[in-house]
Amino acid sequence: MRAERNRMIYENMESIRKARKLTKVALAEAMGVSPSAVYGTKGKNTPTIDRVEAFCRAVGCRMGDVLDGIITPDDYEIPDGIRGMWPYNLAEEVSGKSKGSEEAEAFVRRTYAPGLLEEVENLDDRQKLVITLRYRSHLTLEGVAKELHVTKERVRQIEAKGIRILRRRESLNHWLLVPMERLLEAQRERDELRLKLITQERADELEPELSLKSVSIDALDLSVRAHNCLKRAGVNTLEDLRKMNREDLMKLRNMGRKSLEEIITKAKEYGIAIEEGTNGA
Repeated sequence: MRAERNRMIYENMESIRKARKLTKVALAEAMGVSPSAVYGTKGKNTPTIDRVEAFCRAVGCRMGDVLDGIITPDDYEIPDGIRGMWPYNLAEEVSGKSKGSEEAEAFVRRTYAPGLLEEVENLDDRQKLVITLRYRSHLTLEGVAKELHVTKERVRQIEAKGIRILRRRESLNHWLLVPMERLLEAQRERDELRLKLITQERADELEPELSLKSVSIDALDLSVRAHNCLKRAGVNTLEDLRKMNREDLMKLRNMGRKSLEEIITKAKEYGIAIEEGTNGA
């Protein structure tokens, strides 16, 4: 099951890459990984959620574009009547949250049961047996100890080690689903970034004077004295300020060195460099 999901995610990522006409080398550079690690580690096509997020940032797509049809809203709901049952009771233990708490329940809701069962199968024989007896057969530590003819403390140690393995990031990536709210948040971030880039590209196409004419000097958030010095001189927009040099500013009524430096510093934030005058300031 896990292999099938990985294959589908990989195919979606490949399809998006080809549609964007990106080479793997270019994509890897944008993601900050080696070409062999674009879709997973060590050249394997086993993309983790973090790798999918990095891919989406690099190509400018939504996570939903990659995960569509693979992870759906239905994956985030556990049917009534099975909370506390295998393997969801194990997931609650792995969460590390207080049993019955909202945090633990939210964690359990994200459990992809087939994936978790596969990870249990990957444990060593003792860990798998102890965890199965504890969470599937609901035996106590004493009950498992009697079954295996070991001490209660030894059972606790074996169980704890198995739980630690299931908590590892590489294990969670295979069976813990991305929260739907995280997917939606990621999509919103992508949309906002895309809109910002488009807006910036359009602004860059305009003459600097046109864009500065529409910005009042109020945007500089100056002190009262500096603001009044400019206003009294008829400097109302950033375009008006751009045309001035230091000597011009120092000639303004009540303009001091401190106010001048404040204006120069604030203007830089808008890409305006106040140059020296003909005779210096």
